[in-house]
Amino acid sequence: MEKIIRIIKKNWDEIGIATVLGHFHSQGSQIDIEEHGYIIEALKRSSNELQEADINELHTYVQSLEEEQIPGLISNIKGIAHEVYYVETENEDGDALQAFIFEDTNHEDYDIVVYDQVGNSDIFQMKATDSEAYANSAIEEVGRDQVILTEELAGKMGTASSGISNKELTSDVEQVVDQLLKDHSVRDYLPTLSAWSIALIASSLTKRYINKQINKKTYFQLITIYCGAKVSKLAIIIAAICIAGVKIVAGAVLFLKVAFSVKSTYSA
Repeated sequence: MEKIIRIIKKNWDEIGIATVLGHFHSQGSQIDIEEHGYIIEALKRSSNELQEADINELHTYVQSLEEEQIPGLISNIKGIAHEVYYVETENEDGDALQAFIFEDTNHEDYDIVVYDQVGNSDIFQMKATDSEAYANSAIEEVGRDQVILTEELAGKMGTASSGISNKELTSDVEQVVDQLLKDHSVRDYLPTLSAWSIALIASSLTKRYINKQINKKTYFQLITIYCGAKVSKLAIIIAAICIAGVKIVAGAVLFLKVAFSVKSTYSA
């Protein structure tokens, strides 16, 4: 037990940050991936810069937009999400058809391609709308048989249905974007981590002061110096973790530091 306590004290900051990362990635986004994962996929597809982004990076991106840009973002994501939803549903329904989205989100005239079991293909334009005029425009452009609409208009306009309503799709997109706007960052944990670390330092210094190992002046000087250094250290580490490309290295360094500390403590 004494060795475990020594390891915890020596690596208090690293263990605290690791705990924060675990909590953030399990609870941070508050987005139901099973239900709304197709919206997240659509957001990633909306920009080449976001294709490999995680939830934290998506949050940062959405937060960086001006308020007047959000409606355009929602409209863009909605169209792509409609395609993603249909393709995922088609590929999971157990039949022989396989659907794919064109890599280019601005593919001319058509959005998806569907293959049958012998390799024959068909291409479709997809529209998520409750506007008959907008739906008619697509039908006139590529033909009724090549258009897939959301549920409200599919039957009325005589086209295939994507299996999701325009109302539901719009609600899902707005909900996810709203959550990303409200979502928190790993940096939000800095005050709590700092408080934990400062409490440990203060406890140790207070014990030394009570035991008359240091005087009052030295006590307050050390409190100021050590606590300032701790907060700076935590801020630098968290800032590194928040940088794409650096966070993996930073996480690995934290893990190795704790691992070496465990090894040296039990080898002593």
